[in-house]
Amino acid sequence: MIEKEELRKLRLKQFILLNGTVILVFLGMDFYIAQGFPPKGMIWIFGFLFLMIGALGLYQMKTGKILATKDSQKLVKYEREVMGEKTWKRQQKVGVIIIFILAVTGFVAAAVIDFPLPHTERGMDPASYIGAFIGINLGTGIRSYRIDKKGAEKLG
Repeated sequence: MIEKEELRKLRLKQFILLNGTVILVFLGMDFYIAQGFPPKGMIWIFGFLFLMIGALGLYQMKTGKILATKDSQKLVKYEREVMGEKTWKRQQKVGVIIIFILAVTGFVAAAVIDFPLPHTERGMDPASYIGAFIGINLGTGIRSYRIDKKGAEKLG
């Protein structure tokens, strides 16, 4: 098991990595929209990204290898111990299935739906970023809190 102080540091690194990734995705989307590229192309890109993420998750499930930084691997190992192997594997399966469903939905939407979007010089509305940040951080925070609370009960 991980000590409380190390767990706090790992969670902080996870938070920073997650938010950094979200910022990069938002900046990429904003740049894409500001350049006047068709929204349909962005939907295709997200479909392929979800497909790659799903394939990576499937690979990790089948091989048991976690493709991540050393700190992220420690965190995954900790969560696996706390949740139990059966629950952890079920959660991984559900996650991979959802990602594949998102990929298929993206491909179908990009192929079938016409996405009219007026060209703007400034890109996306800042409220979109704020809402997404709140949702992502709230979801991750609640999940981490529940796992860490369960881990503390096992230790104490």
